[in-house]
Amino acid sequence: MPIFLATLGLLAVVAIWTLRARYIARDAEGLAEVTRGVRTARQRFHVDRRSSRHPAETIDDPVIAIGALAVAFFELDDYPSRAQKAALGYGLAQEFSLSAREAEDLMSLGHWLTMACKGPEAAIARIGKRLYRLDGGTSFSQLMALIKETSAAGSGLSQRQSRALDDLRGVFRLA
Repeated sequence: MPIFLATLGLLAVVAIWTLRARYIARDAEGLAEVTRGVRTARQRFHVDRRSSRHPAETIDDPVIAIGALAVAFFELDDYPSRAQKAALGYGLAQEFSLSAREAEDLMSLGHWLTMACKGPEAAIARIGKRLYRLDGGTSFSQLMALIKETSAAGSGLSQRQSRALDDLRGVFRLA
């Protein structure tokens, strides 16, 4: 009887570790897919990953900065809803004449830049300053149109998003 119980216990431990290994492998595949998506987006939009500069400082295209700001803006309220994500992708595609895939890549890149800035608040400040340095504030109206269109798909603006808009107006010297 003790041999039977020991064998049964050993089988239970093997089953648990096998299931755990499957879940870990599945999660690793998902993480690799996200990494591949960000790498593809960085290559498509020609964003360098120089070790001596912060990723937000390597942005040389206002379209990338606007996309990253829009993503960071909607990530202020945890995660955007599916409707907001779809509206943001559609808005990016319409505003900048991008394909649906390019808009999706731009949103992935925006999320990566937001995480590189250690959160949406810091990303809005840092990328907003970069956008202002790139074009002197001429693209602020495009950003506001994109935010207005996308927020209409959700439940409006939260307090954090309203404060972020005030911060953006300060960065663009409009307040």
